[in-house]
Amino acid sequence: LYVAAPVYFPDDFASCACSGIGTVVFAWLVPISDGEATFARERGWEAFEDYLIEKDPDVTDLLRLPIL
Repeated sequence: LYVAAPVYFPDDFASCACSGIGTVVFAWLVPISDGEATFARERGWEAFEDYLIEKDPDVTDLLRLPIL
């Protein structure tokens, strides 16, 4: 799984302050393929995120084809 900010929502949705526990950060858990995970592990998450931006897959589609 790849953890990402919920980019399709307004910035105000990214986190909220909760009394007693502090700030709660919302995140997406995006399923990724074995090839995508290997790419991220070998080249780093920043390179993987750059590749996601370049290829622009629909990360909300649970049946999407791997980009790697």
